[in-house]
Amino acid sequence: MPRLPRRATLLLLGLLGLSTLINVYDYRVFRNWFIASQLLGVFNLYAAAPVLGHEFRVVYPPLAPLLFLASLAFIAAIYPSYVMSTIPAIPIRAALKAPIIALLYVGYSVLERRVGPDAAKLFIFNIVVLAVINVYSFDIPATVAALLAIYSGASSPVLAAALTATATLLKQSFALLVLPLTLYYATKRDWRSLGLFATSYTTIILCVTLPFLVFSGFTPLLDYLLLFHAERLPQGVSIWMLPLLLSGYNIKVGKTLSSYWVIPFVALLAIGLYRVRHVLDAPEGLEVATTLVLLAFLATSKVLNPQYMVWPIPFLAALAARGKARRAYKLYTIAALLEVFYPVLYITSAAVVAKPFFLEEEARWAPASMAVGLVEDSLPEIGTLLLAVLRSQPFYSLFELVYTAWPFIHACLALAYTTLMLLVFVDVINAAKLRPSE
Repeated sequence: MPRLPRRATLLLLGLLGLSTLINVYDYRVFRNWFIASQLLGVFNLYAAAPVLGHEFRVVYPPLAPLLFLASLAFIAAIYPSYVMSTIPAIPIRAALKAPIIALLYVGYSVLERRVGPDAAKLFIFNIVVLAVINVYSFDIPATVAALLAIYSGASSPVLAAALTATATLLKQSFALLVLPLTLYYATKRDWRSLGLFATSYTTIILCVTLPFLVFSGFTPLLDYLLLFHAERLPQGVSIWMLPLLLSGYNIKVGKTLSSYWVIPFVALLAIGLYRVRHVLDAPEGLEVATTLVLLAFLATSKVLNPQYMVWPIPFLAALAARGKARRAYKLYTIAALLEVFYPVLYITSAAVVAKPFFLEEEARWAPASMAVGLVEDSLPEIGTLLLAVLRSQPFYSLFELVYTAWPFIHACLALAYTTLMLLVFVDVINAAKLRPSE
C-alpha cells in the first residue's frame, strides 16, 4: 500500500483527530453572531447585544466574526437546519475548523521553509496547539498571521503591516506586534520603512473597521472591543487571581485590580527589550523581541485564556530549533498546560459534585447545571457517559476534594505559572546572546 505524502498525512490526521471537541460556551455566542447577522445585518453586529441581549455580544475585532460567518454560511447552505442546533455534529465541527487547521498548516510550512523541519514539528505537534485546535478559536489564525508578519518585516514593511493588521483584526491583543516591528525599523534608522509600515497598518485597520463603526455606532464598538476587556476581572491562572481568591471572589476586589496589571507588564517588557537592544536591528532580533513582547503580556496579564497560550509557540519553536532557548520552549509548554487544563479540572469537578462554580468571564457564580451542560455538550457523543463514570467511586471523592480545595489549588497554579513564565522570559533574553552552536 503506497504511503501518503508526509504533509497530506499530517493534514488528514489533523482534520480527523482534532474535530471531535467544541468549546460550547464560546460556540453558542459565535452561533448567535450568525443569527444577529440575519436579523440586523453583518455591519450591525456590534449593536446586536444592546438590542438582542448579552449573549449576542461581539468582543472580537471584525475579521473574527467575518471568518466564522463565512464558514457557517457555507455549512448552512448545505445543511439549512444545522444553524439553529446548539451542538454541531462531528462532520460539522470538522468543516468549521477546516479553515483554521489549514491556516495552522500554513504556519507549519512557513517554519519548515524559514527555519527547518524541526521548528515546524515543534510548533504543530506541541500539545498546547493540539489542545487549542480542538476548540474553535481565532487565536491560531491570528498567530499564523503574526508569524508571517514578523518574517516579512525585513523584506516588505507593507506586507508586514497588512499581516499585522490581519492579526489585530482577529485578536486585538496582536496590536502588540506594532512595537517590535517599530523598534526594528527605528533601530535600523529605516524611517521610510517605518513610515510605510505605520501608514499601511493604520489604513487597513480603519478601512476594515469603518463600515462597522458607521452601522453599529461608536459606543457599541468602544464598549465591546475595548471597555469589555479593560473591565474584566482577573481570569485563569493569572497572578492577579490571588487577591480575588483571598477575598472569596469579591467582585469589588477584582474590579479594583482591573488596570494595575499594566504596570508590571510595561516594566517587564522594558527590561526585556533593553537587555536585547543589541540585536533589535537584525531579523532574528525581531523574532526575539516579538517573543519577549508576547511573553511579557502573558506573564503579567490579568486575563488569561487557554487559547492565548498558542501565541508565542511558533517563535519559541524557531528559537529552540536553532539551538537556542530549548529549555524555554519546554518550560513554556508546561506553563501553558497549567492554563489549558485549569478550566477543564475546575468545571469538571463542579459538574461531578453538582455544585456552582465561579464563571470568571461573567463575574458571577454559575449553577451546577451549567457545569454539567458544558461537560456533556463539549463531548456530546460520550459526555453523559463520562460524567456518570466520574460520579462513581473513587473518582467522585477525588473530584469532591478538588472542588473543596479549589481556591488553594488555583492559587498554587497561578504561582507556578507566573514562576515558569518568568524563567522562560529570562531564557529568551539569554538566547539573544547565544550563537546557534552554543
